[in-house]
Amino acid sequence: MANTKAITSTATTEPALSRRQMLTGFAATSASVAVLAAPSPAKSATAAALPAENPDLLQAHAQLLAARAEYAEAEAALEWLADEWKHLWPLAPEDLLEGAHAESRYATRDNAERDIIGRLLMRDTSVLTKRLNRRQREAIRVTCFHLTTAEQAKERLADWENHTPTGRTEKSLARNQAFRTEMIQKYRERLVLAQAYEAETSRLRKVSGVNAAKERISDAKTKIDRAASKISRVPAFTPAGLAIKAKILTASPVFALEIKSNGFLGDTARLIQAVIDMAGRA
Repeated sequence: MANTKAITSTATTEPALSRRQMLTGFAATSASVAVLAAPSPAKSATAAALPAENPDLLQAHAQLLAARAEYAEAEAALEWLADEWKHLWPLAPEDLLEGAHAESRYATRDNAERDIIGRLLMRDTSVLTKRLNRRQREAIRVTCFHLTTAEQAKERLADWENHTPTGRTEKSLARNQAFRTEMIQKYRERLVLAQAYEAETSRLRKVSGVNAAKERISDAKTKIDRAASKISRVPAFTPAGLAIKAKILTASPVFALEIKSNGFLGDTARLIQAVIDMAGRA
């Protein structure tokens, strides 16, 4: 079974902050730039005169690093489960396959076929003789299909059962009645297939520990977000503390957008970046 192998890990990158968190972080960091922007003290000043870093900031940073490590471990565990249970994961019955190219960036993917950990599942089309004709199989060697879900099958079955065939002639009426009967039978069968497939895949996700592993990832992500939010809110007392706060801000996609914008937020983002650059050169 071919599938997309790697899960992009965000555990080693700085967490993205919301616009509100960015505003808070801008304010805190702007208030701290004086640490770097102020004139240098006399060379005779002793190290003892330098301020100690804010312990709350250091604690939040330690929590962030621990949460990142937990996130990375949780993702690795989930990846291991995917390999361990791959041979037991069922392919969806061919009768449930609908549109191809669910892997396309333009696809909705809501009902795409997936593997045990939720990655898009790429299918070899050479054996799909009911779903695709020879020319289609040759043109599309590997793809991800959308599936008919049990909910969709139930809705379509109800639509056909409530449908009243019409026809201008007895022949056309009979043809439409026969087509209704055919569609009702088709979706009754698909409903049974979809229910059985979804029950089995749900069971495997549970017994394999995938659901628990995903909860572990979600919990670690929550801890990352909370630690990053705390870092953006507490003040820094030293240039090292300012660097911790700035690293959170500058890694955010919001910062990347704001630094190119006009107005106060854009000016503030560029000021922060300038101070960070100056600290790096120093």
